[in-house]
Amino acid sequence: APSVPIIATTVGQAMDSVYNTAASMVAHEPELSRRSIPFTGWGTSRIEVPSNGGKMWPMSNDESGLQGKDPSIAIADEIGFQPISAWSSLRLAAGKRSRSLVLGMGTPGVNHENALYGIRERLALGPIRGLYFREWAADDGCNAADRRQWRKANPAIAAGFLRESALESDYDEWLGGTRFRIFRLGQWVEGYELDPRSANDDTRYALFLR
Repeated sequence: APSVPIIATTVGQAMDSVYNTAASMVAHEPELSRRSIPFTGWGTSRIEVPSNGGKMWPMSNDESGLQGKDPSIAIADEIGFQPISAWSSLRLAAGKRSRSLVLGMGTPGVNHENALYGIRERLALGPIRGLYFREWAADDGCNAADRRQWRKANPAIAAGFLRESALESDYDEWLGGTRFRIFRLGQWVEGYELDPRSANDDTRYALFLR
């Protein structure tokens, strides 16, 4: 009875980012479609596999709702925006099966109060048994216009499902500033909200981390 929750900040985000793609795969692959039963409805959407009692469904990162889950695999999208409490609830729910995998993915957050930053800080003290951490990011202090750094931070470009032209547009809009560095270069930047009076200066932002 595999249990596969898809977790994001909201149910809608969980559906848009991961669940709907999986549902589309099921619908377009005859063998998966034959084995699976999709259910639709806000808050009740899920895919069930009657032959083994498996279920996959989207859910929000509500801490109480994550308690007591028994995932065979759990996918947490945008872990850089997940509260540490939600990630901890999900992690502590695992381990009841012979194999439990919790996968978190996403870009850096806009502050330090999130699960991804907490994990990075903890790893600075030493490895965590059973945890694999992989980060794609541009070099600290790099030129934000350097396309080699774009490709280093975005393996999806080489894989063929992220257009470099999208980064060109984002770079022009944000002049290579903080938003571009966070969301396109994978960098943890001290400051987020752009001050329009100094759009190309990363030292002058209206909101700074504390």
